Amino acid sequence: TDLTKSMDEIMAGMKSNTRNEIRRAVKEGCNFEIVDGFDEFISLYNAFCKSKGLADFTSEARMRKFGKILVTKAVHNGKTLAMHTNILDEVSKVALLQFSCSPRLDENVDRKMIGWANRFLHYKDLEWLRGNGYKTYDWSGVVVDPKDPRYSIGEFKLSFGGTLCDSWTLRSPLYILAEKAREVFRRLRK
Repeated sequence: TDLTKSMDEIMAGMKSNTRNEIRRAVKEGCNFEIVDGFDEFISLYNAFCKSKGLADFTSEARMRKFGKILVTKAVHNGKTLAMHTNILDEVSKVALLQFSCSPRLDENVDRKMIGWANRFLHYKDLEWLRGNGYKTYDWSGVVVDPKDPRYSIGEFKLSFGGTLCDSWTLRSPLYILAEKAREVFRRLRK
């Protein structure tokens, strides 16, 4: 997403449903907050992963490896409905979506409200980043193959507009080996 555009231009580039859900969250009284520290995010993110059956748990040590991190949340009636972390590169003025989570899989939650709040939070993240001089927002990959189970996440990200760009992720053989060992360790822990 090109953050050198005005917020009106960014909003106009979004799908109408996304714009409507952002407006609905505002109407319902969602608030945007910047969070100091990682504790609340880690707690929500790890619970989210557990509820989805994912083994991608995080820790403060893992988060700190990425340098400067912006932690944000959407709050409605005193409840946190969505949280995001973004990696900030202050030299290139690029922000990269790191993690996004919500309690949407919990029992007795208003999933519609959580969906609205999550879209609202992405919008407010873009607004904050733009206001603080960031020029580009990287959504951390979009799957465009409809057969891939992550395709719906890609569709969600694309609903915010922006431009698809090819990029490379380079991993050393040592990194790949460490990731495989970590995966095996997680399975054994279960």
